Parts: sequence; structure tokens; C-alpha cells
Amino acid sequence: MRVIIVSLACVVLLSGCVNLNEIFTTGAEIRGDVEKGFYVAPDGRFRIKIPQTSAGKFTVQESYPAAGVLEVILEDGLCRRFIVAEQVDIHKGLTLDEWVDQRLIGGLEREGLKVREHKSVQTSHGPAVFYRYTSPRGAPCRSVVVRNGKEKEILMDADVGVYVFRGNGFIYQHIYALGMDPAKGDLSMPPRGPLEEQLARFSDGVALSATPIARPTLSAP
Repeated sequence: MRVIIVSLACVVLLSGCVNLNEIFTTGAEIRGDVEKGFYVAPDGRFRIKIPQTSAGKFTVQESYPAAGVLEVILEDGLCRRFIVAEQVDIHKGLTLDEWVDQRLIGGLEREGLKVREHKSVQTSHGPAVFYRYTSPRGAPCRSVVVRNGKEKEILMDADVGVYVFRGNGFIYQHIYALGMDPAKGDLSMPPRGPLEEQLARFSDGVALSATPIARPTLSAP
């Protein structure tokens, strides 16, 4: 599985937008379904509860970077990005800690990114590994700074928290990223609670199933 370094360079093959119970297309349809505040994966193996947002809507995107890999990316206007990544578990001989160290932490270190936190945790999906790092210019928003008397837009850094766990023959990553003020190094928006707390809340809203979850019947446009 590739290391997901949260950035605006994330490849998106198919995309759409969701606003509560309504779907807004952007020229291409996602393969999964979105209705009544939920996203259901194309194969029905997992369902995501769309987080609440005061920004009015979430953009829902899908990415298929390799065979057997699905990434679902949700963004709102509050400089937040939520990701669920699913990968077929082909390294069952490795413990979860070994897999994370070799496949994820090692990849971040090769990119020159320092992991600030790394620990084993218990989640609603069972045992998991949590790690946290700062992704340079990785936020889904921009900030305006003044340099030499001129305003300039720059990509903001992102504070990123990740849960990694196994389930139903897959390895999952649940990711939460929030923009950081480049001048202050803190959250760009009013605080909404500790990062790990927000990640846990998002992860709790993801349902996994060994049998396909029923996909909603979408209303005609």
C-alpha cells in the first residue's frame, strides 16, 4: 500500500459533492453512493457517515491509485480533509506494528517527514496504530501572506492523524487532516477539539461489513 501523504496532489479519478441529503455532480460520478449523509463504497464493504460541517457541504472524491486500493476523500470549507483508505491485506505474516513501521512510517521518513506521535490504541474497530505528523503544504486550503508589501497565496501545512487497523481481510487507514496557520503553527480555524478526538469521532462513523452493506436507492435528479 502506498504511503498517503496528505496533499493537494492526491490523484482523483472520479468525484462528486454532497450537501446533506443532496448530490452535486462535478462532471463525473463517483462509483460509490452518497445519500442521507452517508457514503457507501462501490462493493458495499464499508459505509462512511459524512461529518457535520458549518461550511454547507462536503466534497466527496474517490481515488483508485492501484489494484485493490480504494481511497475516499472528504473535504469541506473549514480546511479539513477526512480519508478512508482500503487495501487488500497481502502481508498477513507481518504484525500490524511491523506493517505500519515498514510500509508507512518508513515511507514518511524517506520523504523527510517526522512522525510526532506513534502508539498502539484501542478503537471502535479494534486494536489500531495511531500516528501523527505535519504535512508541509498538505492542507486543503490556502492562506494569504504579505511578502515585500505584496499579498501572496500559499498552501498551508496540515496536522495529520492516522489510525491503521485490520478488518475483514483488509488494512484500513482512517485519516484526519486540518490546516495550520503558517504564521502561528496552530490550527487555522477555531478549535474543534484535540486532533485525535476528531479522528476517533470520524472513525466511529465508519461501518465495516464482511457482507456488502445495502446501497441506497438514489432519487432521480
